Amino acid sequence: MRANRKNCRKFKRKISYRTSHEKTLGKKRIYNCNKNGFNKKKIELINLIKAYLNKDLNIDVLNNFAWEMIDYFSTTQKEELPPLEEFEKEFWYAIWQIQHLSDHEHEIDGITKKELKNALDFLLHKKKILPCYSGRRP
Repeated sequence: MRANRKNCRKFKRKISYRTSHEKTLGKKRIYNCNKNGFNKKKIELINLIKAYLNKDLNIDVLNNFAWEMIDYFSTTQKEELPPLEEFEKEFWYAIWQIQHLSDHEHEIDGITKKELKNALDFLLHKKKILPCYSGRRP
């Protein structure tokens, strides 16, 4: 199913916050509904997880990104969303892990870093995601 121009404009809406890392690089977050747009979100997620694992980024930035994606896909009409992509099982698994594990208690236990390292390996295809771990759109 292809998005029409009107739907594409809606999908390109600007997001209100910018991370401190993005401020230093001068980047803005923009949704894009062309074939590469959702793939860019995957790349952005990979970079955010890497930065978090390297202690360059706070878990709150990851949590904000995850909630933006969840909110966007929850509130947008199905016809206006980008078509399903092959990498979505891994992408949504990582999003749901961030949403679930982004609290202080899990961070202290070390489970957040362990699970996000696994999610990163799935996104980078270093490990094959098991069917029971597959994520879905909200």
